[in-house]
Amino acid sequence: MSEEQECCIIGACCDPQKRMDALQEKIEQDLGFEPHTAKKIAKWIREHYDLAPVGTVQPLIDAIAEMAREYPYER
Repeated sequence: MSEEQECCIIGACCDPQKRMDALQEKIEQDLGFEPHTAKKIAKWIREHYDLAPVGTVQPLIDAIAEMAREYPYER
């Protein structure tokens, strides 16, 4: 993946349509889905998740989990 494509996919530089197109293209290239299916997958991902490079969000999740464990709650 090129740096430009990665930056676009995570939303660092591109407008929403270019981000969607870059994600769709990556899904087609890496997973072999047809364009129509890749577009649906990209749309679903964008509607439900924020994207970041692997490993960059885990420290935030760990900090939030540690803070949450300070307070009693029931599951």
